[in-house]
Amino acid sequence: MTIALPLAALTIFLADQLTKAWIAEHLPKNRSRVLLGVLQFRYSENFFGRPFSTHRRASLPLWWLAAALGLFALMQFGNFFRDPAAQLGIGAALGGSGSNVYDWHIRGAVIDFVKLGWWPVFNLADVAISLGAVLALWFMR
Repeated sequence: MTIALPLAALTIFLADQLTKAWIAEHLPKNRSRVLLGVLQFRYSENFFGRPFSTHRRASLPLWWLAAALGLFALMQFGNFFRDPAAQLGIGAALGGSGSNVYDWHIRGAVIDFVKLGWWPVFNLADVAISLGAVLALWFMR
């Protein structure tokens, strides 16, 4: 493992949490601020699709189990992800998912704030998860 994976994870986690904090402080809930036509900032809280359980405290052990199984899988099949770009992608995806899990656990909802035309509201973590997975798979050996 190179430094790319943990550095990407930490960078995405912090960037996502900082942008969510900024939005929560500067934009009232369910209000929009248009930036460039179809690009808007819209503060919303995503309560849907709560993973594993509707009780946050009860689901925490299941999150730890899922994380442990994911790390085990990475260690077992890590040979496929030796390329630094693949590790950067995995780090980005882990940082994004960790930030959303943190939101869900601490706030009870994930803060979403980017709105592009007809696309549902999303956040930086969602972008990091999607692009990180694509990057990891693209550079997989």
